[in-house]
Amino acid sequence: MGTEDIVGVADRLFRAIEAHDMDAVDALMADDLVMWHSVAAAMGRAGALRILQWFTHPAVAIRYEQLEELVAGDRVVRRNLVHVTVAGHDPLELPSCIWLTVRDGQVHVIDEYTDGDIAEKLVAIIPR
Repeated sequence: MGTEDIVGVADRLFRAIEAHDMDAVDALMADDLVMWHSVAAAMGRAGALRILQWFTHPAVAIRYEQLEELVAGDRVVRRNLVHVTVAGHDPLELPSCIWLTVRDGQVHVIDEYTDGDIAEKLVAIIPR
């Protein structure tokens, strides 16, 4: 895959999360997906989908503000400021750096680094 294709997969993934389109998210994730998160244990595809299902709860509005992007081989890294609004709470801004490994039009690896304090606040206020 070329750089443009890899970036396109990343774009579609972030837009699908913002739109709460879990069918699109599901289609973009490879069967062998592995996700590592700085505030959670490593997990496979099912665990990653569970977290994203929770994060895209109907009471949550999400907007990714892309600050930086680099592509190296089949990896794209994006530094984002994730704007999160949960109904009944003040908006939060979550600094995030996400590495995606993309092959054959799907995401195979997600490595995500976030601000742990803000992530804890989100865990406390996003409905389950």
